[in-house]
Amino acid sequence: MLEEPCKSVEELEELCEKLTAVDFRKKIIRYLCLQSAGSLGDGIRRMLKKIGENSLWAEYSYKGRKGKRAFQHLLINDVIIRACSKVYPHHKTQNVEDMIAVTLKHAPHREKAKKNVQGIEDIAVTGDRPLYPGAPLSKGESVLMLMSYLLRHNLTGKALTHLLEMFNIMFPGLLPSSHYLFHKDFGSSSKFEVHFYCESCLKYLGVRGDCPSQCDTCNTEFDANANLKNGFYFLVYALIQQLLQEYGVNLNEKTRTCGVLSDILVKSIKCYVTVEFLEKII
Repeated sequence: MLEEPCKSVEELEELCEKLTAVDFRKKIIRYLCLQSAGSLGDGIRRMLKKIGENSLWAEYSYKGRKGKRAFQHLLINDVIIRACSKVYPHHKTQNVEDMIAVTLKHAPHREKAKKNVQGIEDIAVTGDRPLYPGAPLSKGESVLMLMSYLLRHNLTGKALTHLLEMFNIMFPGLLPSSHYLFHKDFGSSSKFEVHFYCESCLKYLGVRGDCPSQCDTCNTEFDANANLKNGFYFLVYALIQQLLQEYGVNLNEKTRTCGVLSDILVKSIKCYVTVEFLEKII
């Protein structure tokens, strides 16, 4: 029925113009009814996803506040309300309008999440490429070595900048050229956890705050600075935690009921977050 979601305001206005034809409007209402599933909110999100992309809905609010376009004046708004009245007859029109408003409000966050995931995928692809044709290291491995060097020698931001500038004079374009670009490509060192292991028996000791004063297997004394200097550590990048923090999702103790995780706090407001949502941002 709809070949693809509208990408621009012009495409949406063209769709609304077509909806003035009674037969076409009835077909779209039937089509949107088929998109309903689960709760009213789930159904409206599915409908809006079929009609337009998040980048388009980010330009709208339901009543046109904060300089955005008004969705309530569009003919597609009436079509969605009619579709919901058929599929969710126990919900009042006001409930439908409120849920459309909430969905539009969060469109910018969904678009940001989409771009962030795409950026992670792009970094993964470019990170696997050789640093230069025939190089024994990939770009990702090279940047990881730089991060390891940064941690081992406790470099300041200025020292890292000078190091990157020197590399780019000798090997232009192979590595990030500035402190800012380095952290943009790879993430700041604060996003990494440094895990230590014993330099004698190689037993895992844990993160700095949890490490014992000596290894309980071979009794070798633990010195974090010495381990960093000698390379007896590894880095862990908490990707999932970073994504959840980026979008204001804090996971507490959970219970699962019919595919829904409960007791999740989002920006200090208690609500329910579906497993499908978590899969999208993760």
